[in-house]
Amino acid sequence: MHLYKDILGIITICIGLISYSDYFFNIFKGCTVPRSVSWLIWGVLSTIAFVVQYQAGGGPGAWITGFTACMCLLIAIISYFKCAEHFTLYDWIPLGGAALTLFLWWFTNNAVLAIILTTVTYAIGFIPTVHNAYLHPEEETATTFALNGFKFFLALFALDAYSLTTMLYPITIVVLNGLLVGVLLVRRKRSV
Repeated sequence: MHLYKDILGIITICIGLISYSDYFFNIFKGCTVPRSVSWLIWGVLSTIAFVVQYQAGGGPGAWITGFTACMCLLIAIISYFKCAEHFTLYDWIPLGGAALTLFLWWFTNNAVLAIILTTVTYAIGFIPTVHNAYLHPEEETATTFALNGFKFFLALFALDAYSLTTMLYPITIVVLNGLLVGVLLVRRKRSV
């Protein structure tokens, strides 16, 4: 049974490699203009979620969260230097939330509180990207977000332990990425 979960964990990493390769290609091609602050927020929050999942016994289902954290931070760095952007209130609120989450998690060492705050802050941090996708649907890569939701869906089945601390974050990622893909597809259809 454990081999099945290991294989699913590896599959999620492979899907992640495909989706992020596409995203990086589109960044350097100039088709995708990521919001660096969103990716920084997601990188910090994914790091927190990975550590919480790992400590709660998430096993192979947590691997993709750690991989995603690394990729988000790399995209944040690249987009900061490559894409000129201004920061809005929609950027600072979730960034402050990510910092607060990190502080409260460190201060309380409460995994449930950390994962709830991480998930709420992640959802708030998604607002700038959904807003940008609504205004400029051609600037985001729908395939990356669809694959991101799919890899986290599969990761749910690769978890070794099922609890609020291991499941809440991936479920949220699946829902939010599905929402973003829907916004992108509807807005692109209306633009045509």
